[in-house]
Amino acid sequence: MLKIFRKDSWKKVSNLKNKASDNILTKISYRKSFSYDVTNYSSLILNFNGVSDKCIIEILKRMDFEDILNMRLVNKRLNGIIQRHYNEFAYKKKENLYIIGVNHPDYETICYPLTTKIFSLPDEDRLSYGVPVKQLYKNLKTISITNSLDLENINFSDEFYTIIYRLCERSISDLTLKNCLITLNFEKFTYILKIFRFKTVVLKNCALEDCQLLSDDLFISNLQLKKFIFNTNIKEGGIICAPLLSNRTLMAWSNNARWPNILSLHGIKSNITYAGISSLIHSFHLFSMHMNDQDWWLDEIKKTPCFNWDFGYIRCQLSQILAVSRIYNPWIKYIKKESKQITFTYRYSQKTIPLYFNVNIYT
Repeated sequence: MLKIFRKDSWKKVSNLKNKASDNILTKISYRKSFSYDVTNYSSLILNFNGVSDKCIIEILKRMDFEDILNMRLVNKRLNGIIQRHYNEFAYKKKENLYIIGVNHPDYETICYPLTTKIFSLPDEDRLSYGVPVKQLYKNLKTISITNSLDLENINFSDEFYTIIYRLCERSISDLTLKNCLITLNFEKFTYILKIFRFKTVVLKNCALEDCQLLSDDLFISNLQLKKFIFNTNIKEGGIICAPLLSNRTLMAWSNNARWPNILSLHGIKSNITYAGISSLIHSFHLFSMHMNDQDWWLDEIKKTPCFNWDFGYIRCQLSQILAVSRIYNPWIKYIKKESKQITFTYRYSQKTIPLYFNVNIYT
């Protein structure tokens, strides 16, 4: 009986051990499969080597350039990435840049980029952020301007010509000069507008050392101009003579059907006559007739709400300019009709773009 009991007890014990071992194996296999799934999960990064180069590059682009240079010392991989993409990190693209010039006793002019931080400082404290013109490019050489450049109280000379040529990208479209002395010769000024294909050029209260700057060559070489404004303070005797600006410019615009949307030659006395005005208005009239017949021009009207042309002072007589405008009287509304000034609006129909026209007359 004792032997039989022992055999039965040993069988029970062995059965219990087998069941326990089966349970343990089941649990172990479950744990193994679970850990395998986790380690193979694609979004889990265990160390630096698991970070892709693309992710590292995007992070570095958001860091200061000096910090990027220090990151080269971390390991060989970072050093290699920084060396391969050095230009992407070194040059920071900036849409708009404002440069202000101020007089300084030790330098002819010092300049500083206008930022929110600097603009909030008192005038006497801003000088500490400025640099001489000769050192300006050295301080800004890591910047690439993509949209607009504004200069104020600057001597726009050959030095600034070089700075603009180096800093600006081909995508830049706007150039604004305010209270500047333009000593750059007309050939370089025309070339800088042409090479970057500026669409908007604004000159406010600027003095010209070379009167040839406002010439036919400037406009004929830059038919891409959509907005050109040259404003002077007439009350202070700021009328500028531009003898090389003539009917050639207006003929080029009318022949190519390409003209500025906004043209302001306020305070400019040119050699434009009624013949050039007649040719341009006739071309614009044909343009308006064509626009009226084509429905797809409705989208263009939304982009260009109006044309605004102020030709400053042109050389003609009142009777001559009235003879030109009289042809289009059905579409013209006179705002001012005086012996020395004619201002009117022209619009062929509600489907076309209106034109605001102004000239001052001298003989």
